[in-house]
Amino acid sequence: MKKRILVVALFIVIGGSALSIFLRLPRSPATFDTQWLTGLGAGTAEETARLLGGRGRVVEVIGSGTSAHTLQAFHKGLKRARDLTVIATVQLSSPDADLGPLLETHATADALVVFHGGRVPATVPRRPALVLVEPVGQDLFELLRAGTVALAIYQHLPPKPGTPQTDREWFDAYYRVLTPTTVPDLAPE
Repeated sequence: MKKRILVVALFIVIGGSALSIFLRLPRSPATFDTQWLTGLGAGTAEETARLLGGRGRVVEVIGSGTSAHTLQAFHKGLKRARDLTVIATVQLSSPDADLGPLLETHATADALVVFHGGRVPATVPRRPALVLVEPVGQDLFELLRAGTVALAIYQHLPPKPGTPQTDREWFDAYYRVLTPTTVPDLAPE
């Protein structure tokens, strides 16, 4: 009987000790910092608003890998501009889907904002303005020089030094904005 009581007491002590140790462990849930993704959406909205003079109709084109954080911040940023409206949202069927049919279908839009993907056709109408966000697999500098793309936003690594605080600071730290007028300074001919 004494052995049984001793065994039960030992289990209680060991269990209590293990529980005590577990409860004292620091709580650090695995988190993924999404601030740079939010910055991308907010910065893209600001740059689109600047391109369109603060007013217009926008079609957002979503490629694979586009974060919900980015899209939420993009919508919030467009609402701040007040006179910018998303008139359609299109999901790309593949990363290299031809953007030509979308440009024709949405010819009355002021801008086509393409997140992560899409292949730019050889000839592009002047309207809507084409905004590429983190474009994939095309000669971006050539598209900008030709005036095919009105605005391109791409990630530059490593990020600029410092600790960003606002969405715009995150955008400026991690992304670069190119237009047909700024590209000659950055890329070799």
